[in-house]
Amino acid sequence: MIFQTLFPLMGIVFGERRELCKTICMKKGIDYTGIVVIFACHDGKGNFLLAKRGGGARDAVGMWEITGGGLKFGETVEEALHRELREELCITAKEYTFCGYCDWISELDGVKSHWVSMIHAVLVDPSTVRIGEPEKCEAIAWHTLDNLPSPLHIGVLPTLEKVSLVLSK
Repeated sequence: MIFQTLFPLMGIVFGERRELCKTICMKKGIDYTGIVVIFACHDGKGNFLLAKRGGGARDAVGMWEITGGGLKFGETVEEALHRELREELCITAKEYTFCGYCDWISELDGVKSHWVSMIHAVLVDPSTVRIGEPEKCEAIAWHTLDNLPSPLHIGVLPTLEKVSLVLSK
């Protein structure tokens, strides 16, 4: 009721009001299913890039993960892939392959969440990779599958398994 009363007085049109309500009232992945584009960057020689989540990350601070980001309304998965590569790692893909998706339904600190990850293998030039969002990422490093860092985010192993199957074909 407050949104119907307050926001018209402020001159906010319906579309903006809906987005504002979504931002204030609802949390992606918690109140509705969040969709993320995941990219397992590799160098074509068996090395994969992992990122350590920094203090400004939404959750799982200090854990190593495969990079990715949220799909925005009206954006295609491919557009999100390219945008997130630029934002997070300051790179463009040499080539990329869709490897499938994963549903992540979990609970952390008593809060249930649901994410759908669109997984991609992305070939990149390792010499061009840098941290683009230092508030969310404290480190990046290249690892082979038999020498992964810890602690790992829950999605790393299943994601790398999907990516490895696709790359081995």
